[in-house]
Amino acid sequence: MNAGLGDVTLDSTGAIDAVTDDGVADVVGSTINLIAAVGGIGTTSVLDVTATTALNADTVTGDDSDILIDSIGDLPVGLVDAGAGDVTLDSTGAIDA
Repeated sequence: MNAGLGDVTLDSTGAIDAVTDDGVADVVGSTINLIAAVGGIGTTSVLDVTATTALNADTVTGDDSDILIDSIGDLPVGLVDAGAGDVTLDSTGAIDA
């Protein structure tokens, strides 16, 4: 999904995963909001993202599953909350809060 300079919101009743972990951004946007109720984010296949303003990711409103995200380029972090789950953020650039 490529929103260019627009914002992206993915709100899933299940998990949010990539088809493959190939180093190419699966989700591109200015502000990316990811909310997964059950199964986490990037737990089956790491999700590659490119966010220019902020990445927000939440599994705490669901089952506190893990969050695994790779950023292609710098990663501006907004709010990332996995509750009792683990969070792994990786980036080909800087990771900034």
